[in-house]
Amino acid sequence: MTPQDKKYITYGVGGIAAILLLSAIFKKKNDPSNSTYDPTGNGSVTNANNSVFNAKKIADELYNLLRRTGGSSFLNPGQTEEVFSLLRTVSQNQFGQLMTAFGKRAYNKFSANDLFLLWQTPTYYPLDIILKNELSTDDYNDLKQKYPNYL
Repeated sequence: MTPQDKKYITYGVGGIAAILLLSAIFKKKNDPSNSTYDPTGNGSVTNANNSVFNAKKIADELYNLLRRTGGSSFLNPGQTEEVFSLLRTVSQNQFGQLMTAFGKRAYNKFSANDLFLLWQTPTYYPLDIILKNELSTDDYNDLKQKYPNYL
């Protein structure tokens, strides 16, 4: 190998290393909270952190959380934080999918749970009505600002 060949190899390796280093530095960062990419069109949104948004699963978790006795008062300390935690990475479009998946579910607005007396006929409400009944006015307004198209 001639000194000229060594020089070309050194420059080539250095150039490749520089390109790899620069591409790693300037790589676009992904924000999973704003992801609305739906590769299948069926409502399962893949977030940038490779987790799959499952509206039905979150709807079920929200309903199980919200149907406890009482609203976000002293009867359910920490309920508001749990609701906000579930909805933390849900985008505006995903919330629309969540509302559809939630549909209308049995809920007693008087007792703020899903229990009905023998003579009562179960009443079904959408997620926005249940959230409004369960959360304080300030907390509901915070959600309303995050999802103005749906609340």
